[in-house]
Amino acid sequence: SVPTDVNVQWVNISSNEIDLLLVNDMFFDSPNIQRVIQQHKSYLRLVKDVNQAGSIIEDKLFYPFTRLNQLVEWLEQRYFNYMGRQVNPIEDNFVLHSPRYSAAQYSQTKVDHKSVFNEIFTPRNGYIQLYDHTGFLALIDTRTERVWFEQNQELYSLKNSINQTYAKNSFVHEMIKDKTPYDLRTWLWHAISHTGDLDLPEVDADHVFKLDIWPQFEKSLDRKDNLKIAACFALGAKVQDVQQHLGISLERVKKFVAIAQTLKLGELIEADAAKFSIEQKQENSGQVNKLRSFFGKLRKKLGL
Repeated sequence: SVPTDVNVQWVNISSNEIDLLLVNDMFFDSPNIQRVIQQHKSYLRLVKDVNQAGSIIEDKLFYPFTRLNQLVEWLEQRYFNYMGRQVNPIEDNFVLHSPRYSAAQYSQTKVDHKSVFNEIFTPRNGYIQLYDHTGFLALIDTRTERVWFEQNQELYSLKNSINQTYAKNSFVHEMIKDKTPYDLRTWLWHAISHTGDLDLPEVDADHVFKLDIWPQFEKSLDRKDNLKIAACFALGAKVQDVQQHLGISLERVKKFVAIAQTLKLGELIEADAAKFSIEQKQENSGQVNKLRSFFGKLRKKLGL
């Protein structure tokens, strides 16, 4: 919709050099968006309406973009001079592929993942929307800890650009209609486990963690090990002790604790509050071995 010699640059939403803000209608009432709009007068709300596709009515631009003449005229009046430019009549009917942030471009916007998850697990927030640079991901009810996905298609991983905003009642009613709700913590455990670039809490080998709520693990090769790790931390245990006792990699145990902390399934505790320790296990194991040796010798002496 713009001349070919114009270089469109996507910038951080906090930038002071925004010429045009394009806002999906579901995020329009977000306090962050409203603050930006007050600073920048030029914006368009993106609204999905097949009957109005390609039209601009007041501040709303309707998609899908099957026709672009109104958008071209709108941009021309505000930004460009098309005089002398030859316009191909075919352009009026081509389908626009909206540019998305590349990973390098979007990395300029630092998202506080801890804040995102804190909002997700704050019941008074009611319904919130989870999204990333590709758009809407899921609707979350923070009070009942349920989640709904677009067209019932569950997500199996998350991107580091995830963020959240509040949901309007009209959107909530439309989203949950005829859709299956999922358990929030169960889904997030699976999704985070398959995501490698989220900013999870830092976990040290000397940290002592107590698991208060057991996660629901998916049926996989890792499930057996996860259950063993959970059983140790359910007693309260030091990260390194669990790693040594189970013979599982330290990074694996650290990630377990990091995810559990993120999902508010437990908390770090003082070392003297831990009921699991590798020294105790070794001592118990030594006592068992002594008993076995004693009974073994006794059986030989009695000829059994």
